Amino acid sequence: MVGLRALTFVDRDGELYYRCPRCGRIFKKSKDYIRHVNKAHGWIFREKTAPEKA
Repeated sequence: MVGLRALTFVDRDGELYYRCPRCGRIFKKSKDYIRHVNKAHGWIFREKTAPEKA
């Protein structure tokens, strides 16, 4: 479901970080990044369904 690729970078201590390209938040774990994208930016990827009129 996730369509945003994380911008990854390594700090001077050699730790890998993930940055959200949409809002700029930084995460240490990829799981935290995926959870953030699904909650905060998931509306971009959901189907747009209109309620049916009977």
